[in-house]
Amino acid sequence: NHVVLLLGTPHSCKSWFVESLAVSLLTSDSFMGEDGFRLTPSSVILLDEDTPSDVLLSRLERLSPDFDSLVCNPRFHLHSVEGLILRQKELDNLLKEIYSLPPPVVVFMDTLTTIASHLDLNKTDATLELSKTWAKIRETGATLIVTHHLTAKSEISYTDPDFTKKAMGNT
Repeated sequence: NHVVLLLGTPHSCKSWFVESLAVSLLTSDSFMGEDGFRLTPSSVILLDEDTPSDVLLSRLERLSPDFDSLVCNPRFHLHSVEGLILRQKELDNLLKEIYSLPPPVVVFMDTLTTIASHLDLNKTDATLELSKTWAKIRETGATLIVTHHLTAKSEISYTDPDFTKKAMGNT
């Protein structure tokens, strides 16, 4: 169980990447093509507060060889633009949902900017609260993959030793 933060500018295919990964986890198809990565079949919770339902379903249909089986899969829980903001009540509901699925479970949150909109991510106490939330999700045994939009407030070098601080300051 891990926490993965996928950073990128808007429209850099972060959502497509996680949607493709989610489909591969559910269908046992190799990720990134026939010569790609073999994954352990997993339950998936996809919380997408960035993509309208009709667009998201259209993407999933293009990504899945058997769309009907995918969306009817009891190991797949899809939430699209439901106004989710990860406060305590919503976190409790998410934890119950994780425990209701057979392990392993992968939770995708797209996008941090929306789901944690109640927090000022440039402040230490807010990032501490966020890390506690992520820790509770990890305690369930689930893996958490979060997308986060970067904006062009300043140039970011991925080789900079202070990358995380600069990246979080570019929200």
